[in-house]
Amino acid sequence: VVCHINPVNEKGPNRRDGAWPARLDHFLQNLFHGMDLINLQTMALGGTNTESAITMWDYSLLQGDIPYPDVLINAYATNDMHWNSMQDAIARNQTLEQSLYKLSQEFIRQVMTPKKSCRHAPPMLL
Repeated sequence: VVCHINPVNEKGPNRRDGAWPARLDHFLQNLFHGMDLINLQTMALGGTNTESAITMWDYSLLQGDIPYPDVLINAYATNDMHWNSMQDAIARNQTLEQSLYKLSQEFIRQVMTPKKSCRHAPPMLL
């Protein structure tokens, strides 16, 4: 998704319009000429990293109105280069690269392993 303006600096309803879920929703609405074909939901919270995402997915912390996804975009990795992630890697006696690789692999396995109580196929993971 390419944004030719900085929506945060633009005058508009609010600054959240510049967040990636809003940008993607706007892009998809324009792509499909305003037809209501895609229900875009976000589980993202500011500062959430992959380790938090693993817990959220493991305990099915989807809000009640969010259906099981067909496509899951892992946006948590953008917050993995945080000071806390570096401290966690040091505590595990790993490099940051090793620690983040392990977390990414764990998240992928978590998402791709169907839950016993779930009747849905795993989502496509991007």
